[in-house]
Amino acid sequence: MKTRRLKMARVSKHFWIYWMTQDYVNPGFEVVEGIPKGAEFVRAFHDEHTGHLYFVFSHETFAPVPFGGKIPVMDIVLHSSLVEQLLQPEGVEL
Repeated sequence: MKTRRLKMARVSKHFWIYWMTQDYVNPGFEVVEGIPKGAEFVRAFHDEHTGHLYFVFSHETFAPVPFGGKIPVMDIVLHSSLVEQLLQPEGVEL
């Protein structure tokens, strides 16, 4: 049986709504946990029931998934220096 090493990153509709309604256009997000370096983007899709967007990646460290099988969802952690600057005034330590 053919397999591929895949995982999905789920981004909630609430995140996209928040991001798109802010005064700044690009918060400069960087993935700091979840998607390993060297992972290859496979495809993206939208779940109409939940409103979430899913991004599918392939990487040698992911467990094999049979074609037609359920792709596991991974947690991701994002960092944004712009958001950090907005939340942390100069001279104030978090």
